[in-house]
Amino acid sequence: MQIDFPPEEHASIQQQLNHFGFAYTTRISDEAKKYKVGYVLDTPFDRRVRVSQIDTFRDISEHPHLNELTDDWIKKISSFGEYAVIRLDLI
Repeated sequence: MQIDFPPEEHASIQQQLNHFGFAYTTRISDEAKKYKVGYVLDTPFDRRVRVSQIDTFRDISEHPHLNELTDDWIKKISSFGEYAVIRLDLI
């Protein structure tokens, strides 16, 4: 299974994977329910990751990485009733 990221997230995701061995991504709409813990995913940058944690939220103020989001992303995420923050571990 493949996981895609918006082009503006590519550098950040790759940097997190290289530095920490894991990365976090926010998923909205149908994407919030598409992945399950334990799924092994291929990334657009030829890396494999495993979903190790999924936290679902309804209020943007609960986002664990709110201070890292741009105003545009906050507005977009807020327009959905639910979103998920997914931890991806490099394998």
